[in-house]
Amino acid sequence: MHPKTFLIGYADGSSVALVGSVNLTGPGLASNIEAAIALASTEDSSAPFGKIHDAIEAWRDGSRPNSLAIDRAEIAELIADGVLDSPRRVAPPSTGAAKSARKARFPRLGPLLRLPRRSRPVVANVPPPSVRQTATVPAGTLHTLPHGAVGVIKRLSNLDTKTFRGERGTAYIALPKDVAQFLPMNPAGENDEPRVDIAIEARLDAAPDQVVTSGVATTNITHVGMGRTASSHSDLRLNYLQVVATGIRHVVALTGATAPIAGDLAAIEFLDGVRVRITFIADAAVKPRLEPLLNERANGWGWLPPGVIEGWDVDEEASP
Repeated sequence: MHPKTFLIGYADGSSVALVGSVNLTGPGLASNIEAAIALASTEDSSAPFGKIHDAIEAWRDGSRPNSLAIDRAEIAELIADGVLDSPRRVAPPSTGAAKSARKARFPRLGPLLRLPRRSRPVVANVPPPSVRQTATVPAGTLHTLPHGAVGVIKRLSNLDTKTFRGERGTAYIALPKDVAQFLPMNPAGENDEPRVDIAIEARLDAAPDQVVTSGVATTNITHVGMGRTASSHSDLRLNYLQVVATGIRHVVALTGATAPIAGDLAAIEFLDGVRVRITFIADAAVKPRLEPLLNERANGWGWLPPGVIEGWDVDEEASP
């Protein structure tokens, strides 16, 4: 364990302290699996807050052995002498099977608390519809998508949004069937329907910092009707589950934003083989800027170029 120490003193004389693996980052404080001792003087007045304070000060004032104040100019010299590491070593690439096994053993947790973040615009400038991205293998996608795309953008239907209206039935977004050929799907279920298991992060454009996750719930993209027993009607379904719909409705109640309705847009980004990010876009001023991207199948959907959707602030920093 590599413990970090945090001590906060309040104006009323009370104190709180945290000693553990937690980094002072959003993921460290809100969503990572961490271990720590938490102390509060209001709960335990005999806790050793003075010793914690003195231990921190001993590093700061240089009284602790091997504690030395340096300036930025000395960093290169310390790296050359081997005292400090050079830039962080890059971990070898992990296989898809290894990532899936790790996710299955240590499923992603929903945030334990929400940290206030500086509000940032969700939508950047949209390139003209005639401009096509030509990257061969865009980093961080489920598979190689056409034109260097990182996902799709779709106009939502009544069926896509029924769960946000409180209607019963499976919560899913019908993806364009053209997307299926680019997804790393495998036969699953009794009928061997093509499927890829995923985790979901979703948000509203009106409240970009309030991110809802599927957490430990298992969800997927399934090509319904394309199994061993084919049906006359098939759907490529992104099953976003009731837990995500409930979370979005909670954000609506919390922020006063509007729940997704038919005619709104959904920007769906595919990342690293196991994650899908959905931004529901209802802003009447933003939708006209994105609608030129809806250039497929009667202008109902289109490929999402990189750099169009911005503002995700849920990085995957691991705690050292």
